[in-house]
Amino acid sequence: MTQPLFGRRRFLGAGAAFGAGAMGLVGCAHTVGMQDIDSTTPIATVEHGRLRGVRAGSVAMFKRVPYAANPFTASNRFQAP
Repeated sequence: MTQPLFGRRRFLGAGAAFGAGAMGLVGCAHTVGMQDIDSTTPIATVEHGRLRGVRAGSVAMFKRVPYAANPFTASNRFQAP
């Protein structure tokens, strides 16, 4: 009996190798968006620390700032807003 050219085991092995390679690239991708801090980088000091923003023209933007407590914890669940 002859073996098929691209059987199930070979397909799964190739998929695993491709997945491992893709995960390796994902680990390197987080450094692409990083920016160096210089004297023009806007930094805001708040109660819990400092926030680093980006400048777009004359506007300073601070993204991903948490403004409220997590509503999905046990102590905050089913409480009035």
